[in-house]
Amino acid sequence: MRKSIKRNLAYDDQKDLYYVTMHYGMRPDGSRDRCVRTFHCLDDAESTLTEFLRLRALKRTRHGGEVILADWLEVWLRDFICPNREKTTVHGYENIIRLHLVPALGEVKLPELQPAQLQRYYAELLEKGLSHNTVRKHHVLLHTALEAAVRQGLLRENVTRYVTPPAKVLPSHRYYDPAQLRELFCRCAGTEIEPAVKLAGYLGLRRSEICGLKWRCVDLDAKIVTVREVRTSVGGTFIEKKPKSYSSVRRLCYDGVSDLEKLLTRLHDEWERGQRERGTGFNPEGYVAVTEQGKPWDPNGLGRRVAAFVEENALPSISLHGLRHSFASVANSRSVPMFTISKALGHSSTSITSEVYTHLFDETVQDVVNVVAKAIGTRA
Repeated sequence: MRKSIKRNLAYDDQKDLYYVTMHYGMRPDGSRDRCVRTFHCLDDAESTLTEFLRLRALKRTRHGGEVILADWLEVWLRDFICPNREKTTVHGYENIIRLHLVPALGEVKLPELQPAQLQRYYAELLEKGLSHNTVRKHHVLLHTALEAAVRQGLLRENVTRYVTPPAKVLPSHRYYDPAQLRELFCRCAGTEIEPAVKLAGYLGLRRSEICGLKWRCVDLDAKIVTVREVRTSVGGTFIEKKPKSYSSVRRLCYDGVSDLEKLLTRLHDEWERGQRERGTGFNPEGYVAVTEQGKPWDPNGLGRRVAAFVEENALPSISLHGLRHSFASVANSRSVPMFTISKALGHSSTSITSEVYTHLFDETVQDVVNVVAKAIGTRA
């Protein structure tokens, strides 16, 4: 059965062939002028399609033609984004382009794009149920792509400058207090989610950081966890990569956290025993948090498993990421400076920490006001 991989490229799993469709425009009789070529190798198919699109765009421009948005987005993604961005970012852009932008605006010529069209496009996305923040991602993508088109001489100005994207909405986060964290830690002891829950609650690790943590990054003697690799999925394929920013690479000392010390020591002993008894095929990469079968977690699957455990145990609703927020909340409630919390969380600046956890630091501001008011009252 032939299935589309992306625009103008399909794969037939029964024939094991890749199909490239090349559109040349309309014939005088009104029919479409196109050619379909087959390939046994995906790389050959993609390189042929890429070269065809590049030459078609150049031909249209040189002959006074005007490039349509779909063609430009394909060129922009290939030449400007793929060489410079992470695979996860590229995959997200591909989905926005393929599922939304091309169907809605793909045939519009770049110079004919109007602010009203884009404003209506954003409104329709909101009507379909997409969040404000998701639609803002569409706006950022379009703005960046059209800025590149301006620099390449394909456009005189970027129409997204005249469009108002949806306002950014700060998500509300659930978080646990210390007593609730202790209850959760007690309930999950001995289960397959215990490592993930405690790494998030005690150290504030992200889900991808937990899934990517390996024993070579845990110094059991110095009691230091080094975060320098994450595990995530792109289009159903799991990848491991460096964290998204330099500041996300960090060292966290858990000396004195006896519960975590005992857990990590036990897990490491179990891993070494598994290697001896089952051979090197048992968790060969040395992941710290694994399933009962010794397999690395699917990040999404881990999140669902934690949420299900919380529900099964009739605990207040919280996500795995919510435990990271709980780490920040507890630190803030104990008057830990924002800069220190930001460093522990792996944020690139305190402004990010302040924005994400504004509800927490608002409480701190109230405390400051109360202290000052009390001092003034005392002096009076």
